[in-house]
Amino acid sequence: MSSVTAAELSIRFLLLRPLIVGLVFDTKFAMRLIRDPFGNQPHLDRKLLPHVCRAWGIDVEAVALANGQPLWSTFGQLVEVRHRYVHRADEVTGAQAQGAYDCAMGMVEELVQPLAIRVKLPWPPNQWSVNGKTHDPVEESFDYMGS
Repeated sequence: MSSVTAAELSIRFLLLRPLIVGLVFDTKFAMRLIRDPFGNQPHLDRKLLPHVCRAWGIDVEAVALANGQPLWSTFGQLVEVRHRYVHRADEVTGAQAQGAYDCAMGMVEELVQPLAIRVKLPWPPNQWSVNGKTHDPVEESFDYMGS
């Protein structure tokens, strides 16, 4: 179920933060809006994303996966599957694992990519910026966030 976690990270770092910063001109204020001081940040991210996307003219409820299933509600169901797997050791079926992968890929293909192109960022991205320095993660090894 690591694909569900990947999708949650995509929500926070590739969708929610950039979209909110684009709507709120004060970056520090924008970061305060999306930082939950009491924990449970992924839950808050999932609640905020549809509202922020609507401000950008995007209806996340209308986005479909390649198999025709609605991305957002499928993702919500798979978050619950992941919680049961992590906290109760419930079994995850092959179809659920495939669905989680499809959701992670769907978020990138149907939300992140179109938004990047809309704001005139190159797609696919071929370089990463860490602390203001541009690095190509394929061509060189670099210390990312102290790892």
